[in-house]
Amino acid sequence: MKLNYSHHEDLQRARAAGLPLILPAGNTEYHGPHCVCGCDTLITEGVANLLEREIPLVLAPTLAYCPSTYAASGPEGNTVDIDMDDFGRYAKGILKSFLEGGWRNIVVLIHHQYDRELLFPMTLCWMKAAKQLLFDRMEALHGRGWYARLGNDPAQMDYKRWIRVLPVMSRQVQEKTGYDHAGKYECSLLMALYPGLGLVNPQAAAGAGEWFAQSAAEASEELGRRMLADIL
Repeated sequence: MKLNYSHHEDLQRARAAGLPLILPAGNTEYHGPHCVCGCDTLITEGVANLLEREIPLVLAPTLAYCPSTYAASGPEGNTVDIDMDDFGRYAKGILKSFLEGGWRNIVVLIHHQYDRELLFPMTLCWMKAAKQLLFDRMEALHGRGWYARLGNDPAQMDYKRWIRVLPVMSRQVQEKTGYDHAGKYECSLLMALYPGLGLVNPQAAAGAGEWFAQSAAEASEELGRRMLADIL
């Protein structure tokens, strides 16, 4: 079920049942002349939509503007970069609202800022916001020294799962399927998730000057579908 299309009573039942609340987060970033700027966001949202068809969950609206850095291009390449400190406060506000509203199974889902468990700016912002909120919440509920007093009671220590930041592609999947920026693998995922929309033009990659774009000429929907099977 999609949060924006759901009535209050339906969301109340979903929350009481402990359904995951999935928050897809992405960025707007230059992906060469052959691939759309919203690639990372579209992959995250596309995978979240596939998950919604397979398991009970609540799908929150996607955030498309998160810290990107200007590693791939400056603003002239249509990259939108948000200051980490500014975005961190924004992310914390979103998660705080959900947490104080009673959600206890929140998952921020991201793509391409979790390279083999090396954390990039967007990932760090979400993780920092989540950790601050979790520890603040436990202190508010149980006072200082709560960890020492509560012991190892699973019912009390479940706070670690209240908010998680997870990649679309785990390290294991990255190493199995291949992982890149605007290359063969990322473009294949986009083609498989949105067939027929022309979001990738592999032929245009051949004339691109960027090293990361060269392999995109080998992208295919078939490869993308095999990758999605592993991701799911």
